Amino acid sequence: MIAYLVNQYPKISHTFIRREIRALEERGLRILRLSIRSSGEKFEDPADRDEERQTRVVMAGGARALGQALLRRMLGDPRAFVRAVALLARVVRREGRPRPAHLAYLAEACLIREWLVRERCTHLHAHFATNPATVALLCRALGGPPYSFTLHGFEELDDAERLSVDVKVAHSAFAIAISDYGRERMRAICGGANDDKLHVLRCGLDQRSLTRPIPELPTAPRVACVARLSEEKGHRVLLAAAALLARAGEAFELVLVGDGPLRGEIEAQVRSEKLEGRVRITGWMSGADVERELDAARVTVLASYGEGLPVVLMESLAAGRPAIATAITAIPELIVPGVTGWLVPPGDARALADALRSALHTDLATLARMGEEGRARVRELHDIEVQAERLAGLFAEFGGGV
Repeated sequence: MIAYLVNQYPKISHTFIRREIRALEERGLRILRLSIRSSGEKFEDPADRDEERQTRVVMAGGARALGQALLRRMLGDPRAFVRAVALLARVVRREGRPRPAHLAYLAEACLIREWLVRERCTHLHAHFATNPATVALLCRALGGPPYSFTLHGFEELDDAERLSVDVKVAHSAFAIAISDYGRERMRAICGGANDDKLHVLRCGLDQRSLTRPIPELPTAPRVACVARLSEEKGHRVLLAAAALLARAGEAFELVLVGDGPLRGEIEAQVRSEKLEGRVRITGWMSGADVERELDAARVTVLASYGEGLPVVLMESLAAGRPAIATAITAIPELIVPGVTGWLVPPGDARALADALRSALHTDLATLARMGEEGRARVRELHDIEVQAERLAGLFAEFGGGV
């Protein structure tokens, strides 16, 4: 059995983890789902609710359960405990977070180790190079099974020194980046050491998404943005670009699919830019409803300042919808100007408005050809069956059996 560890799981924005787990289970692997804490989200998607029922939450037992697990490990194997504390001290010096937080990591690792032993787990895989990878590192030092982790986003790469990514790679069985860009950044972070441990495994889409008929492009000039309403997604710049189009007399509807902490500010900007009749905010939606919004759009747009490689761009291209996105991190691996979409500099409202205008004035036949090119690229790079097969092979190589 293999254990999967995530800081918060399930989570609306983590459908790519759910797809990965289920594709592995279809290959006969048994997966123990572990979440450090509950996301607290209300799930619209039945698949997320099913994952929630199957997930064990580390902090559910509170401080007492964690403290007891820590004490049991300290008394049961003092050498392993000291080894883990020494490793933790190395991480603490870099991370700069309060010491109680790091003590919590150690206690969580002690409890998780007990669960892994009880369930006979042979491998622990963490998603994200933040605290899940830290806990996996400590769990291994405490006598737990080999571990691996997947590094996703720009924040992990930008904070690599503070997060001790090189240390986590050095002690891991292997480490995964979700793009070529990510692997090269990890390679630089590790100073060329442990190159053999670094692998590229891309987030994948299921066969239905990759093979369903491409819906006909709408005649309505509708643009969809599927993204959490948060700072890094660039909604303020997107709305500024929309305002430029509106003042120029362009006809369009912009649909913002999602919710988040900036919703109030975004609604206020919609009013201040006099975009009430042109911008619609849907709130959280199920996967099926998101798909319908993608199908109803001519193109999609993502104005992010920071991303790894957004799954929504894969979903957009799989639906035959070209995408407008910022030229950051790994996005150019998927969005090729003039072929699968448009690329713009982050934070540049005028450049984004120009790209939106170009997309809205592109004839439907050209957009359809771009959409077909996009789907072909996604099928080549982001087929979950191919990615899961490769990941299962890595788990088998490093002791993660069925």
